[in-house]
Amino acid sequence: MLYIILGASIILNIFLVWYIRELLIRFSYIEKNSVFFHRTMLDFQEHLETVYNLPMYYGEDTLKSLMNHAMEVKEITEDFKQMFDLSEQENIETEDLEQDNDQR
Repeated sequence: MLYIILGASIILNIFLVWYIRELLIRFSYIEKNSVFFHRTMLDFQEHLETVYNLPMYYGEDTLKSLMNHAMEVKEITEDFKQMFDLSEQENIETEDLEQDNDQR
């Protein structure tokens, strides 16, 4: 009976390790794409501001509303970027640990 439980436990652990690995691969893919999307949005906003500030288009209401919309989308993508940015999360945790050590 013990061998059956041990065998089931080993099989379950192997499955869980495989599943966690797959989740981490997918999470990494999402993180990389969210950073790329955020950079693309920043480039778009900068390009839009450049066009808006040209003398020919300065003060154009349609471009102004498009700029405002681009800024809103940029803020939303910034939120997603912060959720999925692994390196930023590690930096925050490192800073928190350093602050805790400094306080002691």
